[in-house]
Amino acid sequence: MKPKRRLTQILLFLMSGVSLASIILGAFLWVNYQKNQSEKVSQRISVEYRRNWEEAISRETQIVAGHIESQTAEGQVEFYQGVKSAALEVYDAVFSQDDQKLLANRDAILSVLGEMRDEAGRPRYVALDRDGRVLSRPGQSEEFAANPEVKAIVESVLDLGEAFYRFDFNESWPGQAEKPVVYLKADEELGWIVGAVSLYSESQAAIKEENLAWAVSAPLPSGSNLMIMDYAGQVLTSPDEAQVGKNVFEGENALLIKAASRIIRGARLYKSGFLEFYFQDFETGEPKWAVGYFRAIEPWRWVTVVFVDSDELASALAEEQRNLGESVKRQIVHVVLVSIVMLALVAVLGQFISKKASLSFEEFYRFFDNAASASIEIDPEAQPFDEFALLAVSVNRMIAQRRQANESLTASETKFRTVFDFSPQLIAITDEAGRVVEANEEFANFVGCG
Repeated sequence: MKPKRRLTQILLFLMSGVSLASIILGAFLWVNYQKNQSEKVSQRISVEYRRNWEEAISRETQIVAGHIESQTAEGQVEFYQGVKSAALEVYDAVFSQDDQKLLANRDAILSVLGEMRDEAGRPRYVALDRDGRVLSRPGQSEEFAANPEVKAIVESVLDLGEAFYRFDFNESWPGQAEKPVVYLKADEELGWIVGAVSLYSESQAAIKEENLAWAVSAPLPSGSNLMIMDYAGQVLTSPDEAQVGKNVFEGENALLIKAASRIIRGARLYKSGFLEFYFQDFETGEPKWAVGYFRAIEPWRWVTVVFVDSDELASALAEEQRNLGESVKRQIVHVVLVSIVMLALVAVLGQFISKKASLSFEEFYRFFDNAASASIEIDPEAQPFDEFALLAVSVNRMIAQRRQANESLTASETKFRTVFDFSPQLIAITDEAGRVVEANEEFANFVGCG
């Protein structure tokens, strides 16, 4: 007979195989789930990191621009206060005298006012009459008729008493796109108007330098850069020191020209906002992608932009993703170890079940081997599994039925033997050939064989 596989071996093999397949499938599904989750987390980290950088550079840009605008406003107030104070001082000095003395010294006073000049040689004070004629021209005694615009200003001052204006009364500022600021105050009795003159842009030059120095030293997020330029493209401060003081539109850096054009255009149209652009790396000369936030400083027609390049974003993001990958790897190792432990437990459990089943099967083997000669019953309570207990009950029922059948057969044979042996009739049993196999005593006496 060809040897067969043992059922317990097949059961153990199937149990181990199913368990291994389940563990492998579970591990695969878990790893795939973690992979998908890590990709989602990676995307979320990328978005959040980009948003954090945007918040950081926009905040720093607002701080720099806000500081400069605040200083500009304060400087403007100080400038106008200074012009007004100078005008009031000269007014008090002139009109502190009585009218007769003032008229007697008129030419000397006007000459002194006309000769008082600033460091650039331009007049600091002006005196007008009620007809709009300039009285304080240095070295000149002739009075000149004022133009209609001057006449309108004089009428305004006489009406208001004192006020600020922008006009070059002395025509001493040739080529200036910006007219000087003048504070005028009128004396109604004599009809004189006295004031101080100053150029606003020049008064702000020192403030601009101070603000640029502050902006350069201002703390920025690590990896970010600050650049300030005016609307004409003049670079005021830059991480590339070689560009400071130059006009980007006069250079040959095409990437910088394009980026500067977009930044200046954005500042003019929108005042502030985010912008992505390419620029040439200051050290390697390689083109890089950057994201920046710009804001216009309108009083000075400047635009400040804080930007961070792609390498900084990529390296920081790669670090975050690397940490995420290491975490996923550790979790995968844990899953593999747990799977191995579970597989070992399944193997031990399978071996235990197989051993118990083998013992039950051996007991049944012995029963069937002795079934012809013995009637030993199997205890169902001693079986490790319900299936074997039910089988033992069935076997015990079969043993009981066989015992009952044997007893019935024995009784039947005894009855037959009694009838056969003690019957007065001639009884004989023959085989197929007609030979007498068995006969009772009466038959034997009859044939003479008794």
